[in-house]
Amino acid sequence: MKRRDFIEKTAASTALLSLGLPLTSFTSPEVKHLTILHTNDVHSYIDPFPADHPRNPNMGGVV
Repeated sequence: MKRRDFIEKTAASTALLSLGLPLTSFTSPEVKHLTILHTNDVHSYIDPFPADHPRNPNMGGVV
């Protein structure tokens, strides 16, 4: 098949197929809200301090 024939047939079949499909891209989108909670102030202490820590026993960390 020649390249020009392939392009013409592909374009024609695409046009025919697109006529039967609904235009869902023109519907109003449903609005969704997303809340992002972020912290970066853990100072490398993901887990709480151990119970025998001299200054901060059982404190800190990420819940």
